Amino acid sequence: MAKGGDKRRIQENGAHVQKLKFLIAFANVVYIGSRFFIYKNSAISWHGGALLLTSLAYTFCFSGIIAALAPHYSANGDIIFSGADLKTGGVLSYYHDIVYLSLFSQILGAWTNYAWLAMAAIPAYALHALITKVLLPSWKTPEEMPESELDRKRREKRERQSARAEKFARR
Repeated sequence: MAKGGDKRRIQENGAHVQKLKFLIAFANVVYIGSRFFIYKNSAISWHGGALLLTSLAYTFCFSGIIAALAPHYSANGDIIFSGADLKTGGVLSYYHDIVYLSLFSQILGAWTNYAWLAMAAIPAYALHALITKVLLPSWKTPEEMPESELDRKRREKRERQSARAEKFARR
């Protein structure tokens, strides 16, 4: 038997998925209608590539979002897992960021070519996260890292204890 919170989360996740489907369809209709029908002379080949890029981003990220938000049921129909909470963050948050950035770029890209520069934020953030979260911590030696207040107190206590132990060991 499902609890009220589980049922509510299933409904919220379903409504969120429907909202994302609508936004993606709206962005595609606006972009295709604008670039390939209204501004036919500006529909150069790279606009097709940009449409392919956003379609790949939508497909990859939207399938990840659906997989995370999908409820899991037992063999007898009881809810085992009601789907991920949208407020938890993590990879699901990154998927949403990519979808929203693609929506922004695609809708504004219907009128200006410079909107596609916003898509450069994805690899720029990935490079920033790689450097700050992986490379820099592995390059720093433990001496270079700042000592926290708790670590300093523990170190001083160990030094006092070892000094006391040496004092009594000499007797």
